[in-house]
Parts: sequence; C-alpha cells; structure tokens
Amino acid sequence: MKQVLHCIALLLLLAGIAGVAPARAQEQSPADQVRGLIHHAEEGIEAAERNQPEIMRGEYAEIHAIWKSLEDQVRERDTEGYAEIEGALAAIKAAVEAQPLDPSLVKAAYAHLKDEADEVADRLGSATAAPTGAARAVSLPEALESLDAADAAFARGDTAAAAEQTASFIRAWPSIEGAVATKSRDAYTAVEAEIGSARAALDAQ
Repeated sequence: MKQVLHCIALLLLLAGIAGVAPARAQEQSPADQVRGLIHHAEEGIEAAERNQPEIMRGEYAEIHAIWKSLEDQVRERDTEGYAEIEGALAAIKAAVEAQPLDPSLVKAAYAHLKDEADEVADRLGSATAAPTGAARAVSLPEALESLDAADAAFARGDTAAAAEQTASFIRAWPSIEGAVATKSRDAYTAVEAEIGSARAALDAQ
C-alpha cells in the first residue's frame, strides 16, 4: 500500500494542482447528500462499461466514505431508505470484490444504488426535517498531509495508523475531486484507480 500512497501523491503534484481549493462547504439537506451518491454510481457504471476494475473499486470506496458520514441522518429520517441503500452498497461491495470480477454484475449493482438513492432522496426531500450542515471541506494540501502521515506510519511499522490516514484521504477526496478533474482529467482518472487499490489494501490489513 505504501507504493499506492506515493502514486496518488505524485499524480496530484505532477498535475500542478496542489493549490486546488476544496468544494465550497455549504448547508446541505440529507436529501441533497444522498442525491450526491448518484454521481458516483454513474461513474461506477461507466467504469464497468469500460472494464476498469480499479475505478470500479475506487468509486465504491468514495461512496462508502460519503455514506459513513451520512447514514445516521438517513436512518433517523427514513429507516426503510437506510436499509435499501445499505443493501445496495453491500451488493456493490460483493460485486467489486468478486474473483473473477464480472463487470456486468458491477454495473447492475451500481445501477441499483443509483435508483435507490434517487428514490430515498425524493422521500427525504418531501419530509419536513431541517437541513444539516455538511462536513467541512478539505483542501488538497490537507489531503496530501494525510498521505504523508500514512507514509510515515508505514515507515515506523504502524499499519493501523497508516490505514487510518489513508482512509482519511479517501474520505477527503470527494471534496476535491471535482477541481482535480477540471485541472487534469488524466490525474483524476489515475487517482480514482489508485483509490481502488488503496481500499483493497486497507481491506487486506
């Protein structure tokens, strides 16, 4: 996994985007945040159509990180919707971890999540719950600090800390990926693939 961390950092730095600002933090309702999962599901579908295994896994890692910060809010407001999304995520996890990997099953799993997220977002949007604040967006330099910390943890043999810092970068990525893609589509695609490798390495710890 140490090589993966170096690859991610190098790709971002070579693209000349270390000063990229994060997406603006704003007040988002749970409905808006759930709807945000649809974009990643669509990218997962596209990766499956192109038979890009690492990007298929990378999109799951991003969705998983976003969902972890959101699931409690959804569970409180829509128990059925929470269970539906949990089930859809479990199906994606099984599909991207299958050996051999079947892109058609991955595509179907992402398509199912897209449909479920759309339905749950609509239900949440029709509720009267007050909006909640989104987590503070993370800048690219801050995200790179997580990679540096993970690298240092590996060097001293602390795999638990390394895994935690790598997971921190994966959680931060959705805040900066849009700006990264705008600056360098190639770097964005490569990082998406490396995130899949990092997620697999984390699961193997």
